[in-house]
Amino acid sequence: MQKDIRYRLLCIGTLLAAALLLLALSFLPRRVSSRPAAAQIQVKTTADHATYRDPLHTLTITEQDGKVCVMRDGIPWIHTETSVHALPEQDRLMLKDGIVVHSEQEMHQLLEDLGV
Repeated sequence: MQKDIRYRLLCIGTLLAAALLLLALSFLPRRVSSRPAAAQIQVKTTADHATYRDPLHTLTITEQDGKVCVMRDGIPWIHTETSVHALPEQDRLMLKDGIVVHSEQEMHQLLEDLGV
């Protein structure tokens, strides 16, 4: 009888430890591969163009050398000839901090709004 109680307590303790370990593992950051798995690849179609968000790249509209510039993942991607000095002060301040956009469609719309 004593052995049976000890065995049951050992089993319950083991199950609790396993549950706590699984719970703790669920809070750890997941390793993100630089290459998406086949199931994670999004196919951009014409209908999805306006809402497509590129999970692999960050687009930031900013100012570089006094001109409006688009950075892709922190690297200059599109250089424009539009001087930031010709823009309203509020736009210049936003460009100085960098404006993050989530799609090329959103980027084109913002560039158009800025008069680029």
